[in-house]
Amino acid sequence: MFSSLGESQDSQSGLLRLSINGWTVFVVAIAALIATPIIFVVSSIFFDAGEIWSHLAATVLPD
Repeated sequence: MFSSLGESQDSQSGLLRLSINGWTVFVVAIAALIATPIIFVVSSIFFDAGEIWSHLAATVLPD
């Protein structure tokens, strides 16, 4: 049978097992590094961040 990348099929039970190797750890680490700033920016919607946005508008964002 076909198995997707990072998974192997158990012939006796028919269940898929996740195989963790160096590439899997590397890809998850890179994805976490990319997702972290996005998660923090999106989470600022739920908290009072008025001072932060006014500071960014005054110092970082273009006119």
